[in-house]
Amino acid sequence: MKAEELLEEINYWNSELSTGSENLYEYAFFKVFVKFERYMSQRFIEYATGLKTKNDIELARKLKFNNKEHINVFLKSPNSSFVNYLERIQSTSKYIFEDEKNPFSLIFEDAQIKERFDKMKCLRNYIAHESDESKHKYHKHVLTSASSFQEPNEFLKEIKRGKQKTNYTILIEDLREMIKRIEEPELYFAE
Repeated sequence: MKAEELLEEINYWNSELSTGSENLYEYAFFKVFVKFERYMSQRFIEYATGLKTKNDIELARKLKFNNKEHINVFLKSPNSSFVNYLERIQSTSKYIFEDEKNPFSLIFEDAQIKERFDKMKCLRNYIAHESDESKHKYHKHVLTSASSFQEPNEFLKEIKRGKQKTNYTILIEDLREMIKRIEEPELYFAE
């Protein structure tokens, strides 16, 4: 998945929502975030195997992998054939990329960006599972436990005071910022 495909998905749902389909916010967010997860996983593998950034920069790596199969051996848990890439990106990227040159630290080590990402993940999990645990995390981390409960669609279409934007729009802007950080990490690295 390329950044362009993900941005096309965002634009598609923005267009759908602009037609007045207020019942689609939850579905739109879910579809975009799932594609974002896929994008992050693919970008991680590409960078770990030497693919260059959008600006033709090869990221400095501590560990060099030959291909997807090679890195998957490193990422897989011994008793599983499934790789939870987002979890593994957070826990292993610091061992793969040189210090201060890890593009994923721009998301997972920046307190504000990570908090936004974690909220999106809680929202996505509640939309996907509607389990008691995911509902509790959604209420606690997204809505904040002090507020009354709202279903995701209502939360996403609500206009945030002071910003004159829906919560959906704010989250999508955050995703766009994360995509930019992953696509052009060299713009954010300290010299």
